[in-house]
Amino acid sequence: MKVVYEWIRSLVSFMLLMTMIINLLPDKKYEKYLRLFTGVVFLLLFFSPLTDLNGLETKMAGAFERITFRTDAQFLKKEIIDADGERMQQMISQYKLLLEQELRAMAETVGAECKQTEVIIESDPDHGSFGQLKQVTMVFYLDKDVESEKKREINRRISELRTQIGEYYGVEEGNIAILVETK
Repeated sequence: MKVVYEWIRSLVSFMLLMTMIINLLPDKKYEKYLRLFTGVVFLLLFFSPLTDLNGLETKMAGAFERITFRTDAQFLKKEIIDADGERMQQMISQYKLLLEQELRAMAETVGAECKQTEVIIESDPDHGSFGQLKQVTMVFYLDKDVESEKKREINRRISELRTQIGEYYGVEEGNIAILVETK
C-alpha cells in the first residue's frame, strides 16, 4: 500500500509543480507547448507502476541502448572511413610532389629548361596498381636560336630520358609525354 501512496504523491506533486510553472509563464503563447510536454510526462508517471511490474522499462532501456549503440557505431565507422580517405589523399599528393621533384632532377641532364612536370598516380585504394605512376607529362623550353646540332643532341637526350623514366618507374613509353616548346 505504501507504493500506491508514493505513486499518488508523485502524481500530485508533479501536477502542483506544473500548475505553478504554467501560472508563472510571462508569455502565454508557449502555454500550449508546455501543457503538451507536461501531459506526456504525466502519462509516463501515471503508467510507471505498470511498466515496472512487467519489466517493460528495462526492455525499453535496453532497446534504446542498442539503437544508440548502432547509431554511434555507424557514425564512428563513417568518421574513420572519411579520415582514412583524407589521409590517403594527403599521402598521394605528397607522393605526387616528390615524383615531380625527382623528374625535374632527371630533366636537368637534357640540357634544356624544364618548364613543367606533371604526373598522374593511381589514387584508387581498391585498384591493384594503387600508388603507381600512370602518366608523365614534361614540357621543355628551347631557345629558337639554338643551332641544329644542339637540337639533335637535346632530342636524343629527351629520348633517353623517356626510356629512363619508363624503366625506372615502370611506365609505358606511350604514357610519357615530353614536349619541347621554343621561346
